[in-house]
Amino acid sequence: MSNFNFQVEYNKWFMQFDSEDKNCILKQVQYMLFETLIYKCILKARSIAPKDGKGRIKLNGAVHYLIDKCFFNSQLMTIRRLTDKKGSDVVSLCKLLNQMKENCNNLTRKNYFMILKERGYE
Repeated sequence: MSNFNFQVEYNKWFMQFDSEDKNCILKQVQYMLFETLIYKCILKARSIAPKDGKGRIKLNGAVHYLIDKCFFNSQLMTIRRLTDKKGSDVVSLCKLLNQMKENCNNLTRKNYFMILKERGYE
């Protein structure tokens, strides 16, 4: 029999997924969504910006190039962090799912009810 403690592992998994840590999985996804919302506002502003005589938008091209580049780099880095599978200190969705897959035989109704009971949900 292994030394696997479902409660300890569950708490660790839960903290990796959702905690006050800015690197938890849920916060990383929330940051991505927030940045996407801001970027979509910028895209909308571009679509309604005044145009010059040749139909080109009258905006600072260099600034908007930088905005685009920073947005896509930020999204790419977050996706890379979420899909990282290496390193003992890495908090990533892929790593969490792999840990859960390796211990799938412990993901039982009995173990979940044990956690709920200990947290006062009966």
